[in-house]
Amino acid sequence: MLKNYFFLGFLLALCTAPLQAQEIAQNLLTTEQASLKMGQEVVLKGKVVSTYLDRNGVEKPLYLNLDKRFPNNPIAVFIKEKDAPKFPSRDKFEGKTVRVKGKVIAWKFMNNDTGVSGDKPAIILSEKDQIVIEN
Repeated sequence: MLKNYFFLGFLLALCTAPLQAQEIAQNLLTTEQASLKMGQEVVLKGKVVSTYLDRNGVEKPLYLNLDKRFPNNPIAVFIKEKDAPKFPSRDKFEGKTVRVKGKVIAWKFMNNDTGVSGDKPAIILSEKDQIVIEN
């Protein structure tokens, strides 16, 4: 009897895994789409075209610029210095397509080189499972 329950549980897991993957794929947003979802939890996909480690910033964040270089990237994705040990090194992200999960917030930025400042949609990564490197 116990074997039957185990077997049924195994079959159920096999059958629902493709549905979960399909559901995630259906809800997967582009960086442009995600930038419009302020205050919402999203899963987005984009290519890391550049990275930047802000050694002068308050929290010394590592920025992952998806699809376009800053300041033209539709959404900012970054990792605070205190959380950096949980993630792969910076060079592992460069040129890779990634899936990112998190809440879209309004982030105030200031580019000291250009003098450009304002609000930008952003996702702050604090846990490794919030980002998956696809290739």
